[in-house]
Amino acid sequence: MFKKPNVNDEFKSYLFSYNYNGSKWNFEILAEIPDNARQRVSRLAFASYDGEIITKVPANLGGLARFLAPSRNFGRRVHELLSSSISAAIVGLCSVVDRYHRHGIHSRTAGN
Repeated sequence: MFKKPNVNDEFKSYLFSYNYNGSKWNFEILAEIPDNARQRVSRLAFASYDGEIITKVPANLGGLARFLAPSRNFGRRVHELLSSSISAAIVGLCSVVDRYHRHGIHSRTAGN
């Protein structure tokens, strides 16, 4: 089993490559030794998608980074939620209007 990273441990970047859709891609894994990096890569089949990386905040910002990253993520999630809700409302409204027009139900104004 792997030990948890310690701030004092030295990690190196190990490069791995693979082919996908006719192109060669690569990625890096941080580990103490090459065997540890290979073991980490073998676990990638069990990885889960956690989201898109918007920005990277240097660790030396300390508490400020702990505040900024969640705040930025929260704002982005609210924006995505509102955007999808507004889109869903517009689609719903369009389907209602379309249904009324297909059934020949039209609103009339005074004088018609």
